[in-house]
Amino acid sequence: MKHTGGIFSDSKTMMCSDHITIVGFNYLYQERKPTLDIIEKILKWKACKNIVNVRVFLECCSNY
Repeated sequence: MKHTGGIFSDSKTMMCSDHITIVGFNYLYQERKPTLDIIEKILKWKACKNIVNVRVFLECCSNY
């Protein structure tokens, strides 16, 4: 990196880590799992009152 002019941010850089969290997902060696706060939001979701709410809920679940 030094020879190409690149830099590392020490607060954002992890070397030789067994996991990393990016945009709501925990990435491990061979799997990806949603973070606990995302799971909590889905579990605490209020009852759907119409078809639009159902679609939003299902879209959220399918993304995570």
